[in-house]
Order: sequence, then structure tokens, then C-alpha cells
Amino acid sequence: MNDLLKRSVSGFLYSAILVLSAYYSEDFFYLLLFGLSIILLIEYNRLLRRKNFTPFIILFLLFYALKEGAITVWILYPILGLSALIDIFLLFNLFGKKNIPEGRIQNFLYCTFYISTSLIYLLFIANIHNAYKPWIVINIFLLVWINDSFAYLVGVNFGKRKLFEKVSPKKTLEGTVGGALFCLLTGTVMGLYNDDLSLFEWIVISLMVATLGTLGDLIQSKYKRQTGVKDSGNLMPGHGGIYDRLDSIVLVSPFILIFLLISNYVS
Repeated sequence: MNDLLKRSVSGFLYSAILVLSAYYSEDFFYLLLFGLSIILLIEYNRLLRRKNFTPFIILFLLFYALKEGAITVWILYPILGLSALIDIFLLFNLFGKKNIPEGRIQNFLYCTFYISTSLIYLLFIANIHNAYKPWIVINIFLLVWINDSFAYLVGVNFGKRKLFEKVSPKKTLEGTVGGALFCLLTGTVMGLYNDDLSLFEWIVISLMVATLGTLGDLIQSKYKRQTGVKDSGNLMPGHGGIYDRLDSIVLVSPFILIFLLISNYVS
């Protein structure tokens, strides 16, 4: 089986499992996200050559508390705020000349507020109107896939200027802009035909996916250059690991949730 076929088959299976589980029921989606979060933590720690079991205990407690309805707004908001701060810290270090700090304390904070909480926020996003709306999350994943796919296609065919060569040599400015435009167009169509969120909300989310999603991919690229690793794992032939597929979602999910909470409060 050639690389293109491997990539197509594994990508289709991954997408199908995610979409079908989210659509079938909230419980199935919860279990899938729990499993993906465990794999994310494993791959992230392997990438940084860490052996730390504490984040796995915290991950289990977070998902258990979520299932039991114990994560109230008084717990969610501080955790969400810390996630945003940690993500901003990672973005600051992305553009710095030095490596992203990898000490014991930093690793604990990254594992907890960058990795472990990221997929939990998707369940809160799906329930942003106090009722499970799977198409909100499915469409967000679709926006990520559109952004990535068209950034690649436009970059391969028209890319000339490097976006951030020292971190990701293959990314081009033209590809990034092309992916963002198609992502924005898709978000606009979603806003016109999907009433789970308003047109304005879908447009803002598509812009967040195009910018923060790309930056999330660059953060992982910088990690891999620091450690000399090509892929975070080999679970998905042709794609690498789960972290390779979810790096955009990991960074963008807390900011989308913050935006929707503010939007709901204002409206």
C-alpha cells in the first residue's frame, strides 16, 4: 500500500470514527475524547522524553468529574483561564529564539492545561446552549480539516515565501492564506445553513481556527525540532500520531469556548 493510499485510508477512518461517535451520542463522544486524551498525553510525554504519571491521574479525575457533573462554572472558569495563559505562554515561546522550556514544573502545566483539558472543552462547546449539539463540534473539526487541506494544496501549487522556515520549512505564506480563505468561506456557509450558532459566531470561529489552528501546528513543529522527532507517534499510517492530527484542536479549543461563553453572556 503506497503512502498516499495509507494516508487516505487512515485519515478517512479517523474522521469517520470522530464524526459518527459525536453524532451518535454524547456518551460515545465522551468515551472517544477520553481515549484520545490518554493517547495525546502518552505521545506528548514520549515526544519530550518524559515519564510522569501525575498528569494521567489528573486526566482521569477531570473526565470523572465531568461525567459526574462536578465541573461547575466556578471550577471551569479558573481552569479555562489557566489553559489560555499556558497557551499564550507557548505562543510567546514559539516566536522566541530559545527552545520551549521543558522543566518539571513546565511539563506538569503543559500536560494539565495544554493537553489534558483541551478535548474536555469540546464537550462544553457542544453543550454551549445547555443541550448537546454535536454538529457544532463536527463543524469545528471540518474547519480544521479544510484549513489544513487547502493550506497544503495552495502551498504545494503556489507557495513561494516561507511562513516560519526555522520551525516548519514546508509551510508557506501563500498556503496559509489560502487555507484561511477557504476556512473562512466554509465558516460563512456554515453560518448561513447551520443555526446551532449565529453567522457571526461561525465567522469568528473560522478565523480562530485559521490562525490559532496554524499556530498550534507550529508549536508542535517546534517541539519536534527541539527533540529531533519526525512524528509524535505511528498510530495513523501516513499521518503520524494523534497529536499530529489534533495539534490545532488542542490549542484552539479553549479560545473557542471562551469566545462562545462571552458571546452567550452578551446575547
